[in-house]
Amino acid sequence: PEAAPRDKDMDETMTIALFTTTWAVSTTPTLFFTQYRKEKGMKPAVKYMLTLGAIFAVCSMLTSYLQTPKAFAQYEGMLPLVLAIHTALWYLLLIALFLVETTLVYLFTRPFGGHAGYKDTFRTIIYADTPSMAAGWIPVIGIAASIYGVVLQITGIGIIHRLSAARAAASVLIPTSIMLASSILLRFIIPVPGT
Repeated sequence: PEAAPRDKDMDETMTIALFTTTWAVSTTPTLFFTQYRKEKGMKPAVKYMLTLGAIFAVCSMLTSYLQTPKAFAQYEGMLPLVLAIHTALWYLLLIALFLVETTLVYLFTRPFGGHAGYKDTFRTIIYADTPSMAAGWIPVIGIAASIYGVVLQITGIGIIHRLSAARAAASVLIPTSIMLASSILLRFIIPVPGT
């Protein structure tokens, strides 16, 4: 009988932590990244990424479905399964992109004198991508959220790696440009249903 209230309290605590972190990263990034340097281990950042990433995946799937219902019409009898697979693929793609993005940013911080390790870079990328995960699925607003996410990455990488603004910007913008160019190229190679 006591397990249910405890589970509910845990859910409320996780929800509050999710919103508190999202708000802090988005509104006071310099303070957030300065204070979070004390965070030990990967567990809080990974839990944050997986939770916000799941929300992003579901919202992205719903947006895709609402924007291109004809693309999903052919799966009429299996629509719930197709939507579940679509959501899972968004989720896996998001995790893969975090790893690729972190690796590229980490590699580009090295020649610019970056001091932090890969795990610190990974945590920074996770938190800096908050706007993209929170609002990236919303048409038009998602573009602004992604741009703000890049600004947060520059801020966070500068603080965590102890880099000047110019060096942090180069460490982030070069990999971002590589990833953007790759995604545009893939868009032409791999057709997207309904577009």
